[in-house]
Amino acid sequence: MGFGSRIAFALFGVLLFLLLSSCGAARREVVNFAVEQAQLGFTGGDFQRAIDIYKGAHQKYPRDSVLLGNYIKTLEQIKSHGEQAEAREDFALAGSIYDILLRNYIQFAGFAHSLSFDANFLETKIKTSRNPLIEREAQPYLKKGDFQKAIDVYQGAYQKDPKDSLLLVNYIKTLEQIKRHGEKAEAREDFALAGSTYDILLRNYPQFADFVHSLSFDADFLETKIKTSRNLLTEREAQPYLKEGDFQRAIDVYQGAYQQYPHESMLRKNYLQNLEAIKKNADQAFERKDFVAAERVYEILWRNYPHFNDLAPSLSFNEQFLERRIQTSRKLLAEKQAHLHLTAGDFQKTIEIYIEIYQQNSKDSRVRKSYTKAIKAIKKNADQAFERKDFASAGRVYEILWRNYSHFPDMKPSPSWNIKILEDRVQNCKTFLYQKALDQYRSGNLSDATAIWKSILEFDPENAEIKKAVDTATIQLRNLEKMK
Repeated sequence: MGFGSRIAFALFGVLLFLLLSSCGAARREVVNFAVEQAQLGFTGGDFQRAIDIYKGAHQKYPRDSVLLGNYIKTLEQIKSHGEQAEAREDFALAGSIYDILLRNYIQFAGFAHSLSFDANFLETKIKTSRNPLIEREAQPYLKKGDFQKAIDVYQGAYQKDPKDSLLLVNYIKTLEQIKRHGEKAEAREDFALAGSTYDILLRNYPQFADFVHSLSFDADFLETKIKTSRNLLTEREAQPYLKEGDFQRAIDVYQGAYQQYPHESMLRKNYLQNLEAIKKNADQAFERKDFVAAERVYEILWRNYPHFNDLAPSLSFNEQFLERRIQTSRKLLAEKQAHLHLTAGDFQKTIEIYIEIYQQNSKDSRVRKSYTKAIKAIKKNADQAFERKDFASAGRVYEILWRNYSHFPDMKPSPSWNIKILEDRVQNCKTFLYQKALDQYRSGNLSDATAIWKSILEFDPENAEIKKAVDTATIQLRNLEKMK
C-alpha cells in the first residue's frame, strides 16, 4: 500500500471513528474498529499508522482499559519487531522502528510506567543500531584502502549526533586503524602508501578537534611521518642512480622533491649529503687520475649548480671550484693521452694534442712546461736516432718537428734548437739515405735500394727525384723477375 493510500485510509478510519463515537452506545464498536484498523497497520508494517489510530482512540476514551491494553500490547509488539530486526542485523530497520517509538514516546506519558521500555532505552537502541550500520558502510572502504571514504562515513554520522559516545568510540577506533595501516606500510618500506595514509589523516585532522585528546597521534606526529616517508621514498628512488653512477638522474630526483618542499629540513639535509657524495666521487676519480670520470662528474655538478643557489652556502664547493676542476681534468687527460702517444712514438699526435691544450691554456705555466718537455723528448729521440745512424727514423722525427716549429713559441732558439738546425738535419738524413740507397743500387741490390728511397718519401713525400728513383728501380726489379 502506498504512502498516500495509507494516509487516506487512516483519515477514513479516524473520520469513521469520530462519526461512530458521536453515538455513545456505539463506543465499543468504535474501539473495536480502531483496534482492528490499528492491527491492519501493524500487520502491514506501518507502525506509525497503528500508533496514530491507537493514539486517537486513547485520547477519546482514555479510561478504556481494553483499548489501553491493546495499545500497550501493540507498542510492545512494535518494540519486539525492532529487536528481531536487530537480531538479524537489519540495523536500518531496527533503528527506524526504535525511532518511531521514540518520536511518539511523549504521547505515552500517561501509561509509560506500564511499558517495558523508556526513552533512554530507545535512544540507546537507536544508537546501537546506527553504529553497526555505519560500521558496515565504512568497513568495505577500510578493507580496500579507501580511507578517505571511511572517514567521510564516520564524519557525516558524527556531525549529525556528536554526543553519541558509541559512535565516537568507533570513529576513534577507525582512525587508529588507519594510522596503523600507515605504520605497517612504513615498516614494510612502502613509503608511498605510508605517506599517503598519514596525509589523509592530516588533511582531515581539523575535523577531529572535539576528540583529539582521545587520539594516540596529533598533527605534529602526522607531519613528521609524512616528511619521513617522503624523504625515504626520495632516497630509495635516488640511491640506485647513485650506485650506478647516473648522477644526473639522482640529482633530478632530489631536485624535483626539493622544488615541491623547499622548506623541508630533512629533505634539504639528504640533498646536500648526496651532492657532497657525488662531489667526493669526482674527487676520488681525480686522485686516481681517472680524468675522464672526474671531468664527467664535475661537469654534471657544474651544469646543475644554478639549481643549488639556496643550498650553496651549505656546500663545500662552489661553481668556480667546479670550473677549475673541469679544466684541470681536461688538461691532465689530454697530457695523459699525449704521453701515451709520445711513448708509442706517435709524435705528430702528441704535438697536435699539446697544440690544442696550449691554445686553451696559454697562460698556464704548468702546461707550457709540460709542452716544452714533450718537444724536447721528441727532439732527443730524433738526435739519438741520428747518432746511431738510423737516418730514416731521425728524418721522420726531425721533419715532424720542422713542420710544427711555428707552434712552439715558448721554445727559444738555441745552438741546438732552431728551424735551421731542423732543416739541416732533415737534409742530412735525406743525403745519407740517398747515398746509401745509391750504393745498394749500384751493387745490384735493387730491393734494398728501393726500401731506403721509400723511407725518404715517408718524411719527404713530394721529392720528385726520389720518386723517380723508386719507379726506375721498381721497373728494373719486375724485368728481372720476368727473366727468371
